[in-house]
Amino acid sequence: MKNSCYIKVESKKLDESIISKAKKVLNNGGIVALPTETVYGLVGDLFSKKAVTKIYKIKGRNSTKPLPIFVPNIETVLKYVEKIPNSAYKLMNEFWPGPLTVILNKKRGLNLPFETSTLGFRIPNHPVPLALLKEYGALVSTSANISDKKDALNAEEVKEYFNGEIDLILDGGPTIFKVPSTVIDCTGHSPKMIREGKITKKEVEKKIGKDILR
Repeated sequence: MKNSCYIKVESKKLDESIISKAKKVLNNGGIVALPTETVYGLVGDLFSKKAVTKIYKIKGRNSTKPLPIFVPNIETVLKYVEKIPNSAYKLMNEFWPGPLTVILNKKRGLNLPFETSTLGFRIPNHPVPLALLKEYGALVSTSANISDKKDALNAEEVKEYFNGEIDLILDGGPTIFKVPSTVIDCTGHSPKMIREGKITKKEVEKKIGKDILR
């Protein structure tokens, strides 16, 4: 098995040629591992069946579980959802870019390479994915680990999981927060916390002005 391409990146001064290389990988249906402020992630072309199938396979992820989406801004979310509830807007404006994933109802008629009626969105607060999103737009994403195994917090851990199975690993050093994003479901009448990560339940409730369910 060949090794994955491995490149060290300087987050404070990104080399544009590295971003171009990552974009080329994505255009060809490949998978890129990169740092975020929470944990390392895998990203691919949102509309590539090849990329999405590969992510499910190498992670051992249940195909009934939808994949989250990284976006560059709130306006991009509107392309993929029916509407953004007021509570979701409040959370996005407060915590994006940052460690918050917001689940919304998928737009009717939107065809994606995985079956789902809802989609989770996040703007990661890290220069590497942000630079790639600026060039590429929305990307399908997931944590860079085998399902049910611990999150990868540095590029070496990504290599241990996936060396030879993904096309490009961008090594931006260890992550800052070392815990995953908080996940809030805003598809129902009231927001619901699916996972408490870096952002606490109390912080979310303070912003939207009411208690939320776990």
